[in-house]
Amino acid sequence: MLNRILSLVFGWYVLRSADGAGADFINALNSSGVYFWHVREQDGVVRARVTVFGCRRAITALCGAGDAESAHGLPFIIYRYRKRAGLMVGAALGLLLMLFSTLFAWEIVITGNVNVEENVILAALDSLGVRSGSFIPHINVTEVNARLVSVTPELSSASLHIDGNVICVDVIERVRPPERIDYTGVYDVVASRDGFVTKIESYSGRAAVKPGDTVQKGQVLISGIYTVGEDPCVEMAVHARGAVYALYYKDFVFSVPLVFRYREYTGRTDEKTVYNVLGREIKAFVGDPFPFEHFEAEYRTEKLYIGPLKLPVLKTVIYMREYVYGATELTVETAKENALAAFKAWCANDLEGRLESADYTIEYDKEANRVTIRGTAAIIADIAEERERAVP
Repeated sequence: MLNRILSLVFGWYVLRSADGAGADFINALNSSGVYFWHVREQDGVVRARVTVFGCRRAITALCGAGDAESAHGLPFIIYRYRKRAGLMVGAALGLLLMLFSTLFAWEIVITGNVNVEENVILAALDSLGVRSGSFIPHINVTEVNARLVSVTPELSSASLHIDGNVICVDVIERVRPPERIDYTGVYDVVASRDGFVTKIESYSGRAAVKPGDTVQKGQVLISGIYTVGEDPCVEMAVHARGAVYALYYKDFVFSVPLVFRYREYTGRTDEKTVYNVLGREIKAFVGDPFPFEHFEAEYRTEKLYIGPLKLPVLKTVIYMREYVYGATELTVETAKENALAAFKAWCANDLEGRLESADYTIEYDKEANRVTIRGTAAIIADIAEERERAVP
């Protein structure tokens, strides 16, 4: 591999055997001691590559069994374009720029994270001065490894290493023990809202109410201080715990206008392209980035390559689709159906407890041109709430 790289820099020759002299050609190259490679045979002619340093000796050893056919590599390209100074200067500057860019981080790859989002780790690295476009010689790997864990409590360890232009960060997430519930102290279980008690589950402490009782918010449901026995009487002080289920009522109102707005797409679209080069944003457009008043946007980001070579460039294209607002009118029956659907969605997703029943009416307000559903829902929920109690 090293020989091939050197050959690319210093150049190489392609040697060609004489017709029917392939065997003599190979034997002569072997006897010359010259390094050769990429041996190919086609139509009775054998070709091989040799370095510029061994070409003269190889041709001498061939003794007519072959000769040089063509020359390749950087020196010959420079010689070929020696009269085009601008092209050569541009190529030299491009080569220097490519070599200079290898001193910067092109990409950050994070592995090992499961629960900790990549953006959290990237933000922590950014606070430590490590980001896409960082100057690699200035990165203190040992210091970053130590400080990354300190600024990211979710990680137990981090190992940063640099592979070419890529900063690789291997992390291990911290495994926290299950949360310990503190049952010390003296607590009462009180009502978090008004309600009608239907069921009591007392885990510790003594129930102060019974099913069928009506309770108010803040009222003690399970007491943490109670007496045991009659003679003698022993007073107990505990951390009361339990679940108290109660029926409560909640009013609701949902309105659906008969005339409402909707989106209508105009068919006009636009797209803007932004490049991120080593952490710096370059806009590839002029004028207003958002030419529409109302639009939907879709972002697509991709990494750029030249052949197999990945560049330190991210290309983001923003696709925009314009729309305007139109208006439509529902029938009263359709509006009633929509209002009832909104009520059912509220019952399924937003209730604090289980819906037992609901009484409601649906009315059409001609003056407001809307349908309104009003009613009261009967809900059963756990209203138990712990509250610390002062001990005399």
